[in-house]
Amino acid sequence: MTKLTLQQTLKLFLVSIVLIGITCLYIVNSTLHKAQENEEWVTHTYQVIIVLESVRNHIQIAESNQRGFLLTLNEAYLDSFTESIDLALDELVKLKQLTTDSLEQQQKLKSLTKLTQAKFSELKKTVQLAKSSQLSESLNILKNNSGKKLMDQINTIITQLNDHEKYLLKIRKNAFNDAKNMSKFLFIGCIILILFLVFSATIYIKRSAIDPLAKLTQQLTNTTDDNMPSISSKHASVEVKLLSNTLKRLMQDVNYNMNALKLAQRTAEESSQIKTQFLSNMSHEIRTPLNGIIGTLQILAQSKNEIKIQNLIDKSLLSSKSLLTIINDILDFSKMDAGMLNLEKTVFAFKEIAELVISDLTAIAREKGIALELHYDKNFVDGWMGDPVRVHQILLNLTSNAVKFTESGYVKIYISSSGLDAKSKLMITIEDTGSGMSPQTVSQLFTRFKQADSSTTRKFGGTGLGLAITHSLVTQMEGDINVSSELGEGSLFKVALPLAQAELTGAKVDQIATEMPNLSAKTILVAEDNEINQTIIEAMLSASQAKIIIVNNGKEAVEIAEAQQPDLIFLDIQMPVMDGIEACKIIRAMYPSLPILALTANVMADDVKFYYSIGFTDHLGKPIIIDLLHQKLNTYLAQSVINH
Repeated sequence: MTKLTLQQTLKLFLVSIVLIGITCLYIVNSTLHKAQENEEWVTHTYQVIIVLESVRNHIQIAESNQRGFLLTLNEAYLDSFTESIDLALDELVKLKQLTTDSLEQQQKLKSLTKLTQAKFSELKKTVQLAKSSQLSESLNILKNNSGKKLMDQINTIITQLNDHEKYLLKIRKNAFNDAKNMSKFLFIGCIILILFLVFSATIYIKRSAIDPLAKLTQQLTNTTDDNMPSISSKHASVEVKLLSNTLKRLMQDVNYNMNALKLAQRTAEESSQIKTQFLSNMSHEIRTPLNGIIGTLQILAQSKNEIKIQNLIDKSLLSSKSLLTIINDILDFSKMDAGMLNLEKTVFAFKEIAELVISDLTAIAREKGIALELHYDKNFVDGWMGDPVRVHQILLNLTSNAVKFTESGYVKIYISSSGLDAKSKLMITIEDTGSGMSPQTVSQLFTRFKQADSSTTRKFGGTGLGLAITHSLVTQMEGDINVSSELGEGSLFKVALPLAQAELTGAKVDQIATEMPNLSAKTILVAEDNEINQTIIEAMLSASQAKIIIVNNGKEAVEIAEAQQPDLIFLDIQMPVMDGIEACKIIRAMYPSLPILALTANVMADDVKFYYSIGFTDHLGKPIIIDLLHQKLNTYLAQSVINH
């Protein structure tokens, strides 16, 4: 039997995940449809009960007006009398239509209709006699109690019909709740199954690719200097082994996170504070092992490797960053779904955001052979009050989508502004020559978990959350987003954000260098309790030539800071003995101007805001992006730049 290649196996995993996802979505959709049907029956039953009571009320009103006329002979009562009879008969016709699903109810309704007609005949007869000056005969009809007997029979049948409908209401409510709960259970089960397949694929990659690379590196270590530089082989051996240990740690953390997820789901409804804490913990726990993977791959990518190995590293690094994007989308989706996504309000320059997006996507656009252009209206005025992180997310989601679905031609971004002061708007237009969309696809474009069709997921990937999140962010900012597209003719997205304009203080700062600076005269203190993260941050900082001191907790960081006064400190937040928050307070009291950066996987906006409030100078999130680390070092310590 021929053994499958790594590429074939990964395709098999991907196809399995897609098929299971489609199947799960179909099953969940079916149960939701069933729940909707049951909900409609519940509404239908309520309507029957309301109409029954309406019939009773109209009969009573007609009888009341009849008696009023007989007592006073005032014909003003007759208009309401006639109207009540007509309304009651109309309601009986409506009841006949509403109870077609029950033969028993139809039979009772038939009896009710006959009794009601008999009752109305008696009422009309007494009124007619009274109008013909035969009041005594009319009163005699009343005295024989035939009308009361008819009314008692009518009330009895209405009560029976009501009781039967209430019984049906109870059954249908239970069926609706059961269907709704089943859909939730199936959705969670599908997510767990898909995650299981993803983790199984990860284990397979480790066994089929990572371990052979480690073995190959060990063999290279034993070769002579003529065949392979010893510094390169030694470095590669340590990092490949570290990558293997990181993946093992990832699997352990994933199992822990899954247990934490199940526990959090049972308790999330008790308190919004619990749900907020759960999202923060999930972000921290998932980002911590991802820091090991992405950090290791970035270091490997800077070393000299064979082209084949380098290609594997590049693909792994791209996949890891894609996984981080998916995790961020899921966390944002969870916060939006819970109504816990808060928007910041700060002054920002949109041009800096746009240039960052262009920088991120230029390489992908160039590789595909398409043009990526940014144009500003001649009257555009920069400087806005809002949430720059979420504005960046909106622009990046829309632009990356345009690049993803454009195979030839161009993607153009047009920026303009309108209005003044409080009524100003930031206008973003993104035009592409991509595959375009049908009207049906456009109508479902901002639906969560929805893509053009299943082939879109197979070809381009993605969670189907990006545009839904973008739409939610624009809506939360009270803005508008519109789409026009034709299949095969490209797409045009227009976004209008009602942001107040604000004055940018000072001149625009030049872009901070992303190269590693020469810090040979500096001392950097790092407090980090995770051994893998210690190795990664030390390897990332080693090229700076700075003196690097690694400690395991906040207490040791305080002691070293007091004894040696380093030039820059990185503090992890969650550490044993003393956490980073307490350590920051103590060190800040000793050195008010010393740069102290929070180095943590807690990246939610409320967490970062809290770190600034207690004295941290800045924040560096995990997974650590090496270019961002270089920017921080250049900002706070740079002397000169090493030419790589």
